[in-house]
Amino acid sequence: MGQPDDPGRAFTDNPGASVGSGDVSAWPEPLGPAAVGDAELVERFADTVRREYLAVGFRVALHPQTDLATEPRWSRQSGTFGSSAEAASEPVAAYGAGCSQIIPYYGQPVGTDWEEVGFGFNRGVLTALLREPLGFTTSSAGTVPRGDRGVGIHRARPGAPDRRLRTAAAAREVRTGPLREPYVDPDRAEETVGASEFTALGEAAQRGALTVLTNHALLPPRGRPDLYVQGVGEQAAPAYGNVVGDPADAEVAILRLRTPHEQRPGVFECFFPEDEPKEILRRLDTVPILVCVNLERPAVLPEIADRAAVLMADFGASDNALLDVAFGRARPEGRLPFELPRSMAAVAASRPDVPNDTENPVFGYGHGLAL
Repeated sequence: MGQPDDPGRAFTDNPGASVGSGDVSAWPEPLGPAAVGDAELVERFADTVRREYLAVGFRVALHPQTDLATEPRWSRQSGTFGSSAEAASEPVAAYGAGCSQIIPYYGQPVGTDWEEVGFGFNRGVLTALLREPLGFTTSSAGTVPRGDRGVGIHRARPGAPDRRLRTAAAAREVRTGPLREPYVDPDRAEETVGASEFTALGEAAQRGALTVLTNHALLPPRGRPDLYVQGVGEQAAPAYGNVVGDPADAEVAILRLRTPHEQRPGVFECFFPEDEPKEILRRLDTVPILVCVNLERPAVLPEIADRAAVLMADFGASDNALLDVAFGRARPEGRLPFELPRSMAAVAASRPDVPNDTENPVFGYGHGLAL
């Protein structure tokens, strides 16, 4: 069987959905290239994924999602290319050109000629569309192209796979590998994974995808200001300013946050402690603060947007990437790939299958400032 890999190339560590990049080159989540709007960047990313994964024996990448980020509460939309079907179609095609591995299975067709069954189990979508005219081998876990080294097991309905299709898929696996080539070359793997070329591309993408939402004349700071940081590593900050331990002593403060979430049972949504918003707002009233929020889904941040000296969004970026942009050493190019709602009530009242449908969002789709 072809060994698959869950999303594991970026900075979002969401249990059950993705893990950190580890030794492979670190890139933004797919929302990052979507924010930049550069199809060539997506193709380079996909080619990097292909080369690094093949070097260590992975044959199926369970990312990105070709779904649209239309429901702000969905916990896996960081793997999409945003909320707009028109804008997402170009990076999806570019990713296919570079890697040809696409997951079709989170959505369900409604009000179309297709049967209203989830894409991963939908015969009309998987067979009549993806497999026959487009040449993909399909599976309930994703798709890989004909002749590539993944197994295709088609499930027309939830339940047991069709025996003939399962047998045919296994036969293709034997013919094309990896059973014929079960081992990887460890020297080649070490050369390829995290190669300087791939690392440099990923680092540039991290910086370019950063999105400036507000800037009240704080950026870029001059010289080496007294700098307070929270959520930023101790090793990164001293290269940019004189680090102080108390925000009251700082000329500039930088605060990194995860996307605030509604608390729910289980491990999928528990990143924002209950009392943290009050403490954040208190600090915003005492010192000029750059707040950078990792948007692995749209966030409700109206109070922070009103009070922060600068509000930025990242879709997976290192501390050095953020600080380079903040201090004018790199240029942010991001524009929001989805809107940021004003309230949870607005989210609840919106239509979950319609993009950018909340009333009076704090920031609309495509918003972003230049520095």
